[in-house]
This record gives sequence, structure tokens and C-alpha cells, in this order.
Amino acid sequence: MTRAPTWCVAATVKAPLVDVQNFAAHHIDRGATKVFLFLDDADHSACEILNKHPAVRAQACDDAWWASFNRPRPDDHKGRQAFNATRAYRIFARKLDWFAHIDVDEFIWPDTTISESLAAAPSDARTMRLRPIEALEGDGTAFKGRITGKPDVTKEISDRIYPAYGQFLRGGFISHTAGKLFVRTGFDKIKIRIHNIMIDNDKDRTGIEATDMRLCHAHAKTWDAFKSMYEFRMKQGSYRKELSGPDGVPLHAIFKTLEDELGEAGLRGFYNEICVDTPQLRKTLAAEGLLHICDLRLDQMRKKHFPD
Repeated sequence: MTRAPTWCVAATVKAPLVDVQNFAAHHIDRGATKVFLFLDDADHSACEILNKHPAVRAQACDDAWWASFNRPRPDDHKGRQAFNATRAYRIFARKLDWFAHIDVDEFIWPDTTISESLAAAPSDARTMRLRPIEALEGDGTAFKGRITGKPDVTKEISDRIYPAYGQFLRGGFISHTAGKLFVRTGFDKIKIRIHNIMIDNDKDRTGIEATDMRLCHAHAKTWDAFKSMYEFRMKQGSYRKELSGPDGVPLHAIFKTLEDELGEAGLRGFYNEICVDTPQLRKTLAAEGLLHICDLRLDQMRKKHFPD
């Protein structure tokens, strides 16, 4: 009998302990051999709690951590993520078969099991790309898929689903559409990035699309969560001004215009149409084949794997 592939996930996290435990517990329950956590806020007490689980390896990324590499702490969070993920891949994941670099608000959701999906990958595929589905605010089970196709078709669908603001979004998403990667282990000259990998300083192009796994992205699961991350994302994250949107108009400019003209009420109106789970939105998404129901049961998973 062929051995099932082993796999792990790695994340650089800055989130409340309960959210980090949710992330770890979900992937452990899905079969992860190891969950590598790099605590960007250097919370040593959280590390102690997380490391009590045998499948977790948590590291507080304090000044001593960065000094051990004879380098300053990267100012950009993306640089810290890439460095930690590449180290985890090269040093910690060598005895496993596959490695995924994702964020604390992302949860891998397979149709069957993750190991079965990885086992089906062609032997010459170095990577498998997981496409995201974006969470809606509601009971926590509803996610929307990305609108794809030719520009005129996607515009027509966007207008049907999101009549006021769909024209300003890529596929109906406010977060990334590129997805994240599972990467085979064993490559020496590799650099792990956010959405891609580099091998021998060349971007890998051998990857395949995962057709039976999705990346549940809880990018804005509540209005309060959206607001708490808004300023950071406008300056450094997925809403920053250099990221263009449809027709070259960045989401940054849309948000800035709404704020300037309508204040917080403008942002709230946008959020309500795009991110809030309503019977009408579910009906419209379902009609387009874009409604995904994924009951992550995060509280249950956390209590199962971190009972104390």
C-alpha cells in the first residue's frame, strides 16, 4: 500500500491566542503532521501554551530571534513572513512531503482529505495552488467564490451579484485572488514567498491548480474585524494604493473616495453589500455557482485540540 503524503503548514502570525489556536487546531484535525507558528508579536506565554501540543512548533520572533541570524528584523511584514516560511521549509519540514505557507485567517478545506488530494498530484508538479473563497459575515459557514471568465462576462456577473460596487472588485473579492501554495519538500535553493516560490531565483511554473481543495479566507468575518485591519491594509496590506483593480482603479482609491465623501457610513455601505451574509446574497451566489458552505467548527476544533 502506498504511503499517504505527509504535510505541514507554516504561518507568521499576529493575532489573539484563540485565533492562533483555531488555525492550528483546524489543520491538525485535517491531518497536518506539524504546524509551524512564528509569533510576530513575540508572545512567549502564548508560545508556551501552543507548544504543549505535540503537533505545534511555535517560535516567539523577538529581538534574540532576529539577532541569531545576524540581521535586523525586516520592517515589512511580508519580508518577515517570507523569511520565516523559507526557514521552516528548509530546516523543519525536510522529513515531510508537502509544505504550505498560509495566513492565520486561512483554512484549507478539501473535498475528501488533504493527503488524498496531494497524493493525486503529478510527480513533476512542484506546487499545487489553492484558490481562495472569501468569508461572509453571518453564521460563519458561508463563503463566496471568485467570479472568473472573460472581462465582459465577469462584469455582467459582478453587476448582478453586487450592483453598487462589483465593478470595482476583482472577481467580487476584497482580498487576494492569487491563492496560496502547497510546495513539495526537498528543494535546496528555494525561497518561499506569499503567493509563489522561487527556485534558483526563478519563479516556479510547474504548478497545478487544486480542483478538490479550497482556501477558506476569513479576511473580513465581521465589520469590527474589517475596521480593525483597515488602516494597516490601506498602508501595507491588500488595500494599498499600488495594487490596481479592474480598469486600473485600485481598491485603495475606492475606499478613500467613500471615506472622503460619506465617512464611515460609506465604508459600511460597501461592506454590507460585499461582505454580509444575507438570504438574497446567498440566493444570487448560488445561482451563479459561487456559494460555498464550509462549516469550519473552529470552536469545536479548538476545544478538542487545546482543551485547557
